[in-house]
Amino acid sequence: MRDLGLSGDSLTAATSGQQRVNEVFISYSRRDKAFVQKLDNAFRDVDQDPWIDWDDIQPAEDWWASIQRGIEGASTFVFIISPDSVSSKVCFQEVDYAVSLNKRLIPVLLRDGFEMDAIHPKVSAHNWIFFRETDDFNHAFQTLLTAIETDLDYARAHTRLLTRAIEWKQKEEHESFLLRGKDLEDAEQWITDAVNQKPTPTPLQCDYINTSRKFEASEQKAKIRSQRIALGLIGAGFVAALISALVAMQQRQQAETERINAEINSRSWAIESWFAAGLELDALTEGVRMGQQIQAAGDRVQPETRLRAIAALRDVVDQAHLQNSLGGEGAFYAVQLSPDGQTLAAANNDGKLYLWNRQGKLLRTFEGHTGKTYDVRFSPDGQILASAGSDGTLRLWNLNGQNLKTIKGHTGKVLSVAFSPDGERLASAGEDKTIRLWNRAGQAIAAFQGHGDAVNAIQFSPDQQTLLSGSRDRSVKLWSLSGQVRKTFSGHRAPVQTVRISPDGKAMASGSEDGMVIVWTTDGRLKRNFKAHQKPIRSIEFHPDSQRFLTAGDDTAFKLWSLEGALLETFQGHGNSVSGIDFSGDGATIASASGDRTVKLWQSANLQSKQIKQHQGIVNAVAFSPDGSLFASASDDKTIQLWSLPGKALKTLTNGTYPFTSLQFSPDSQYLLAGSRDGRVALWQTDSQAMKLIGQPIASIERNRTVWPVAFSPDGRAIATTRADYSIQLWDRDGKPLRQLKGHQAAVQQIAFSPDNQLIASASQDQTVRLWNSVGQLLQTLTDHTDAVLDVSFSPDGNYLASSAADNTIRVWQREGDRFRLLNTLDGYSSAITSLAFSPDNQVLASGGADQTVRLWDFIKGKQVKVMRGHVAGIRDIAFNPGGDLLASAGDDNRLMLWDFNLDRLMQEGCFWLKDYLGNSPEVKSSDRQLCKNVY
Repeated sequence: MRDLGLSGDSLTAATSGQQRVNEVFISYSRRDKAFVQKLDNAFRDVDQDPWIDWDDIQPAEDWWASIQRGIEGASTFVFIISPDSVSSKVCFQEVDYAVSLNKRLIPVLLRDGFEMDAIHPKVSAHNWIFFRETDDFNHAFQTLLTAIETDLDYARAHTRLLTRAIEWKQKEEHESFLLRGKDLEDAEQWITDAVNQKPTPTPLQCDYINTSRKFEASEQKAKIRSQRIALGLIGAGFVAALISALVAMQQRQQAETERINAEINSRSWAIESWFAAGLELDALTEGVRMGQQIQAAGDRVQPETRLRAIAALRDVVDQAHLQNSLGGEGAFYAVQLSPDGQTLAAANNDGKLYLWNRQGKLLRTFEGHTGKTYDVRFSPDGQILASAGSDGTLRLWNLNGQNLKTIKGHTGKVLSVAFSPDGERLASAGEDKTIRLWNRAGQAIAAFQGHGDAVNAIQFSPDQQTLLSGSRDRSVKLWSLSGQVRKTFSGHRAPVQTVRISPDGKAMASGSEDGMVIVWTTDGRLKRNFKAHQKPIRSIEFHPDSQRFLTAGDDTAFKLWSLEGALLETFQGHGNSVSGIDFSGDGATIASASGDRTVKLWQSANLQSKQIKQHQGIVNAVAFSPDGSLFASASDDKTIQLWSLPGKALKTLTNGTYPFTSLQFSPDSQYLLAGSRDGRVALWQTDSQAMKLIGQPIASIERNRTVWPVAFSPDGRAIATTRADYSIQLWDRDGKPLRQLKGHQAAVQQIAFSPDNQLIASASQDQTVRLWNSVGQLLQTLTDHTDAVLDVSFSPDGNYLASSAADNTIRVWQREGDRFRLLNTLDGYSSAITSLAFSPDNQVLASGGADQTVRLWDFIKGKQVKVMRGHVAGIRDIAFNPGGDLLASAGDDNRLMLWDFNLDRLMQEGCFWLKDYLGNSPEVKSSDRQLCKNVY
C-alpha cells in the first residue's frame, strides 16, 4: 500500500485548529460513559489514544466543528450501541457524518433493548462486536483491535487524502491546496488500489484527485505558453516562431489528453468501487456518463484508459441486478408484486401503503392505519389489497385507495395477513398469540389458539386445505381450516419470524432470529437446516418453480438458495434490514422492502449476462472464424458447437467417442480444425450446411492423451499437430506429412505460427518455449519459466511473443530478427495460467487461469489493466473475435462466456437497464433524467 507522501504530522499542521491525529473516534451516549472510560483505558494500555469528546474539545471551540474534525482525522469510527445511543440525535448525526466521509465503521454492542429500524442503516449493515455484560471484555477488545488494524495502512491513507480534500473544499477549492507531483501520482495509485477495499473512496476524494490532475495539466499548458512567448521573442526568424508554435500546440494537446485520460481513469475507479459497495444504479449512471465522455474525446483516450473504462462499464452492465429504487417517508416492512407483475404495493412504518406501477411511478398512497403497517397482500385477482397494522386492525382497500373495510378482532398488533388462493378468505396473525380467519367481506369465521407467543407469519397452502404459521414461541405449526393443529414443527432455537410454502405444496421453509433456515416437507420431515444469515431473518419467499427460495434479514443483503441449501446468488444494495421480499409470477423480477426507506426492484437473473451453458461437460477450447461470422467451442461432452454471434447455437458436431480438446479455423474461414483426446485430428468444412467431415483423420497417435494442440499456418496450407514422442508434425491439408520438429523433452502443450509464416513457437511441459523456422530448424530455446509452459501466442503484428506457465507467470518477449528477448514478466496469478490471446489491434494481452479469472494486460508496460470474474471454475481457453470487441472464455464450469467491449452496445444496454430508474426514481437528480436521451 503506497503512502500519500506526507506524514501524519504535516497533515495535522495543515488542518485548521492544529487538530490531533487519532486512529479511532468513539461515538457514544453519556449514559454509557463508564464503559467508554474502561474502553479508553484499554486503548491507552496498547499505546492508542482514541478521540473522545470529554477531553478533546476545548471550552472555546465550536462543538460540532470540533466533532467533525475529530471524525475527519480518525481512521476508524467506533459506535457504542445501546438504547440511549440509538435514540440520540447527536450520535445519529455523528454516524451520518462518518458515513458521508466513507469512514471505516465498527459497531460495538453494549446493551440490547432497541428496535432495529431505529438504528442508523449503516450501523446495522456491519458486523457487530459484542461487549455486553455477558461477553468477555478482553476477548472482545482483542477482536476490536484486530478489526481496527486490518488494512490500517489503507485506512490511514484514506484519512490523509480525505483531510487534504476537506481542507481544499473549506478553502473554497483554492489551487494552492491541490496535490502535485509525487503526491498526485501516489493519490492516483491509491485510488487504483482502492477497488474492492473498504472504506471506498468518497466523491470528494475522486473530485479532489481529478481537479489536481486538471490543474497540473493546466500548469503545463501555462509553461508551454510561456515557453512559446519566450521563443517568439528570442527567435528572429519566421521559421523558428512557426516551429515553437507547433511544439506548443502539440504540448497543449498532450496536456489536454493527459487530463482527459486522468478523469476517465478516476471515473472508472469510482464505478468499480461503487459497484463493489452495492451502489449498482449509481455506478451504471456514472458508467453511461463516462461512456459519453469517451465518445466525445475520440482518439485522445489512450488504449489502456479506454479498455479499463469499458471493462468497468461492462462489469456493471453484465452483473447488475438492481433496476429501480423507490422511496418513502419511513422504513418499509413488507412488499408484494401484483399477480400480473404490473403493480407494486409496500407497507410502511408511517402507517401508509404505497402503490407504484412496474416502471416505478408512484400511483398513490393509502392512509388509514394509526401507527405502523406491518404487512400488505394483493388478492389473487389483483383488485383488492389487505393490510395489517400495529393499531390492531386489518384493512381492505381497492386500488384507488378507498378503504373498503376495517376489520377488528385482534387485541394487539396484527403482524401478518394472507389471502386464500381463491381469494374468498383471509387469515391474520397477531401479537395476541392468535390466528384469525375471515371471509372476504371481513366477517369473522374462526380464531385459532395454540401458539405460546406472538404469531409473526401466516400463509395458506396452495390447495387451501391448511394454514402454516410461525411464532415467537420458536415453533412452526400446520393448521386445518377448522382450527386443529395438524403438525407442530420443532427445531428452531430462536423466535420464528417468517414461513412460506412452496407453490407446488411439497416443501416449507421457515426463518428465525438466529439466522437459521429450516426446510421441511409438508408431511413434517426435515430436509435441510443451515445458517443463512448472521442476523435475524425477516422474510422468505419461494421462486415460482418451487426449487429455489429467497431469504432476507437484518444484515442488509438477501440471498437466493436452492432447496438443498446451496447459495446461488447474493443481492446487495440496501443500507438497512430487508424486511420483505417477493417474486413476480414469472420469477424474473424481485421486489425488496427495507428499513433504509426504499423499495427496490431487481432482475433475478441479469438479462444482459453473456453466459452460454449449452455444453454438458468441461469446455476445452474456443475459436472465432477470421471472417467474424461465427465461433466454435469444443467440450468434454464429445461435441463441437457452432455459434453465430452473439451466441445463438447453429449446429452440433461430433466424431467418435472421445472429447474434443482443441480448435482452430483456417485463415479463409472455410475449415475448422479439431483435435480430440483419442489422438485424432478432424477437419470440418464450414461453408457446407451439412458441415461435412473431410476425408479421414489425418493423424493418429497413442490414445488417452490429455493434450492435443492443433494449428493452421497463416497461409492455410499447413497444419501442425503433436506426436507421442514430444515432436511436432507438420502436414498439408490433405493429411500428407511434410516435416517433423524434434527437441522437446516432454509433452507439447501448444503450437503457434507467426503471422508472417516464418516462425513456429511451441510450449512444453519441459518448461521451455522453442522457436523454429519454416523448414523445421530450431532457432532459439526460451528457458525463463520454472514450470510447465501451457500456452504460447504471437501478437498480430508478429513483434511480440507471450507464454504462460504453471509457475503462475506470463513472459512477454520482443522480436529482434528471428530471435526474441525477454521484455516483461507479468505477475498477479496465484495458480497456473492456461491460456493467452492478443487483441487484434496489438494493444492488449488477455489471459485465463486456474484461479477462475480472465485478466487484461498492457503487455508492453507490464501492467495489469483489469481482472474479470464470472467463471466458477478454472479457465481452459480464451479468444478474441476479429473485431477485438468480444472476448470468449471457456472453462471447467461447463460455461462459455462472452465478454463485450463494444462501447456503443454497452451504453445501449446500460440505458435500457436505467430507463425506469432515470424516469421515475426520486433518487435521480433532475439533470440526469435525460442522460440517455441520445443513446437509444
